[in-house]
Amino acid sequence: MSFYWFIIAQTLIFLISFCFVKYTLPIFKKLKCKQLVREDGPKSHLYKKNTPTMGGLYFILFMTIYILVTYVLKPFVFDGTMLGLYILFMMFGLLGFIDDFCKLYMSKGLSMTVKMCLQILLSLIWSYYFMPHHTINAPGLMSLELSLTQSIIWGSFVIVASANAINFTDGLDGLMIQTVLMVMFGFIFISYTLDQSPSLFYMGVFSCLVLLMVYPFNTYPAKIFIGDTGSMSIGAIVAGLALLQNIEIPFILMGIVFVVETLSVAIQIISFKLFKKRVFKMAPIHHSFELSGWHEQEIVRLFTIITLIGTFIALWWIKG
Repeated sequence: MSFYWFIIAQTLIFLISFCFVKYTLPIFKKLKCKQLVREDGPKSHLYKKNTPTMGGLYFILFMTIYILVTYVLKPFVFDGTMLGLYILFMMFGLLGFIDDFCKLYMSKGLSMTVKMCLQILLSLIWSYYFMPHHTINAPGLMSLELSLTQSIIWGSFVIVASANAINFTDGLDGLMIQTVLMVMFGFIFISYTLDQSPSLFYMGVFSCLVLLMVYPFNTYPAKIFIGDTGSMSIGAIVAGLALLQNIEIPFILMGIVFVVETLSVAIQIISFKLFKKRVFKMAPIHHSFELSGWHEQEIVRLFTIITLIGTFIALWWIKG
């Protein structure tokens, strides 16, 4: 009977959260949480400067509620894995919140150096406590068991890379949420079909629910942006799930859009510093598509389809 109460409770939370987001959006406008638009960005983005940001706070609030309800109604699912993923989600969410807060009310966010150092520190601490012994698994190709030190370094690398890659992807209305949802559906399918820990399955589901809660208000034209609060928390939990499910190598295919977005930024920076030339019209690469005449919605559809194809290929690889 507790299972049915659990499903009913989570469904009610989702419906309430959707209504909550809808009717609390004006609060963000009153608090002047307005999106900062790049002066050198596409001119089509200028209208977005009055759109509220920091929508990731909804993620933090309702992920916490989902976790608390699970602890009360389904305590045997609430284990160290779920707690660890929640802590990772919160650490990076709070770091993103600090960055967003500084941008909005102090005119300047955390420097890239400070932000990166904090990300590395947090991910090293998390990896030490929650994945001290890890095996890198490439289905059918290799299985590499790592030492304690190697596991911590590898875990930190994957988390920081994912958090920043998904942060780069969050540049068009609905792009980050749609692509991450495709990946999360893949994670949920894997955890269910491979009979992995129930906490991995539920954390994947909870992540989808918080994304779907905000999704209708983040699609074009967005009524609220996610901000670093949302993109960094989601990027971290995506990495945590990939690591604990031992699918971080197939995750490269599932998150191919995130990889390309990150590479475009890295290539642009290196090329400009070394040769004073830009490879792309603008980085991340989705802005290059915009400057080439593509509409936001067309880019989002294309990148979502690419993510879906990458996810199907990764699932075939894992299950094959």
